[in-house]
Amino acid sequence: MKKIIKLQTHDDSNNYLEQVKGHVYKLVTQTGFLRGGELNNGDIFIDPSGGPMLAENHRIEGTDWIVTNIEFKKGVGHLITLKNVISRN
Repeated sequence: MKKIIKLQTHDDSNNYLEQVKGHVYKLVTQTGFLRGGELNNGDIFIDPSGGPMLAENHRIEGTDWIVTNIEFKKGVGHLITLKNVISRN
């Protein structure tokens, strides 16, 4: 597993996921600002400034990773659990 997964942003922000343990990564953002909520189907999402939006059961734009879980841990931050999928494109 990659230790760092660089996220594609729309404004060249330095947003990335840093491996904590196994398939669990911590979201690191350049600005520290993000919005979050629930999609119509009930999946949780977070959208850091500059992007990309990360949502449960959705592929991370430009990668072969699917977000399986998003949680917030006080004193740690947003933890993202990933599953690797093989791109067929």
